[in-house]
Amino acid sequence: MRTDWHRIVVLNPAVQDRTALYIRKGDRIHLTGRIHYDFIRDKSGENKFVTSIIADDIIFLAKPSLAES
Repeated sequence: MRTDWHRIVVLNPAVQDRTALYIRKGDRIHLTGRIHYDFIRDKSGENKFVTSIIADDIIFLAKPSLAES
């Protein structure tokens, strides 16, 4: 199984509360939102291209079973 990691930004306060309380590393979620492209300046002063997902809503899916590990 392949795992993809994404930078997710949650601006909606209600969704922020749910995500802070219930989402942990390895949890499966379904989210709706939009892609946002930007540049950030890192500690060395270089501009880095960053892709984020601005989440409008997050649905919590079933926890992975031990058999899938």
